[in-house]
Amino acid sequence: MATQAVTWIAMVLCVASFGLFVYFSLAMKPKAPLPPPPGLGGKAELQSGLGDMAKLIEALAKLSDSFAKAGPAVMSLIASILFLLVATLGAGLDKIIPAR
Repeated sequence: MATQAVTWIAMVLCVASFGLFVYFSLAMKPKAPLPPPPGLGGKAELQSGLGDMAKLIEALAKLSDSFAKAGPAVMSLIASILFLLVATLGAGLDKIIPAR
């Protein structure tokens, strides 16, 4: 019973978050296209992966900074995906764990 409640609540929150994403995406369209920042046409470097733990931490710090600057549209999309994941896990747990 509890897993069904978690599943349905997560599904409702998923739909609400996706609705907010659509609203923010349509409401926050830029008025004019922005020019590309300088230096984007430079030499590309091949990166084979993050082998060092310091590089991994630095990459996660950059990711969190970009999420902080992204705004509400991206955050509502991420929330929608996370709530869908919780709902999927809740539905799967209902099949694995027998009801009492």
